[in-house]
Amino acid sequence: MMQHPDQTLLIKFASGNLADALGLAVACHLEICEDCRQQSAGFEALGGQLLDEIEPTPLPDERKYSLMARLDAASEKPSPDRPAKGGSTPRPLRRFVADDLDRIRWRGFGNSLYYPVPVTDGRHVARLIRLKAGTAVPRHRHRGLEVTQILQGAFHDCVGEYETGSFIVTDPALEHQPTATPDTDCICLAVTGASLIFTEGLLRLVNPFLR
Repeated sequence: MMQHPDQTLLIKFASGNLADALGLAVACHLEICEDCRQQSAGFEALGGQLLDEIEPTPLPDERKYSLMARLDAASEKPSPDRPAKGGSTPRPLRRFVADDLDRIRWRGFGNSLYYPVPVTDGRHVARLIRLKAGTAVPRHRHRGLEVTQILQGAFHDCVGEYETGSFIVTDPALEHQPTATPDTDCICLAVTGASLIFTEGLLRLVNPFLR
């Protein structure tokens, strides 16, 4: 099943009020999902209309120059309706990782590999996770928020099966064991606000050391 960001996340993203790491996950979803992209554009247009009704306040010179620089940079980016050519990595991620997911220097060993994405907002950490086809990560639950954007492949857990493009917000109370479907590796962008809590096997011994 396909999952999407809720309207609260899309409104925060459109207004520029979403934390950086979460904003990256939403931006990757918008590149894949036309419906959510249109919703976000609608919220941006509504925000623009509201701003038009507010009496303008002069900006200090230093803030004016900073704002103009940001607008110039934004105008140079390709439109989301015309995704940039290149590898399989979504465009918002290409400033941090290789433009082809297969060229990333994955870390770790065994069935589950990872790559740290160097973006943080002080509250969340972003990682790419690569789960080999047909294999599972250890059973766990979460100490806090986890958002997962599937970039390639699919996985299933006790709730259901999630396809490429899905944006999944995991309930911290949920204990699950994501398992990649057998046809291809599953690659996800995972944004977490706290560490995992492993719930079976010897990995439970490392829980006191995870933060």
